Amino acid sequence: RNLSHQLSSVSLDEVSFKDQIINLVADNFSLEFRILVEGIDTVLWETVNSAIKRTLYLCARESLQNTLKYAEASKFFIRFSSEKKEILLLLEDNGRGFDLNKGKKGIGLKNLKERVEEIQGSFQIETSEQGTKTTISIPINGR
Repeated sequence: RNLSHQLSSVSLDEVSFKDQIINLVADNFSLEFRILVEGIDTVLWETVNSAIKRTLYLCARESLQNTLKYAEASKFFIRFSSEKKEILLLLEDNGRGFDLNKGKKGIGLKNLKERVEEIQGSFQIETSEQGTKTTISIPINGR
C-alpha cells in the first residue's frame, strides 16, 4: 500500500522527466547493481504529455524495484526511443527471470499493464533464466 501511494505521488510538473529518471537511477545504483540508461535524449520530452511521461516513469520504477527485489540481477537497462508516432521503453535485466504462467501475478505488473493500455499503449514481458525484458510502446498522441 505504501508503494502504491509513493508511485501515485510522482509529480513530473515539479521535476523534469529526465531528472526523475536520473534520480531513480541514483537512488538504486551500486557497485553490485549497475543501471544503464540509453536514449533519454532522443525523445523531445517537452512535447510528450504528462500522462505518458508518468506511465513510463512508473513502469521503469516498478520494473527496477521488481528486479532488485526478486531477480538477483547485476545489471538493469533502461532504453528510450522514439519511432514514427510512438515512444518505446525497453526495460531489461540479467536476473533469473520468473514463470509468467504461474497463476499469481504481482499487482504491480498488473497495474502497469492497465495504465499502459489506458493510454492506448502495449505492454509485453518476456522472461527466461537469462533475465526479463519488458517492452512498452505508447503512441505519442496517447491520452
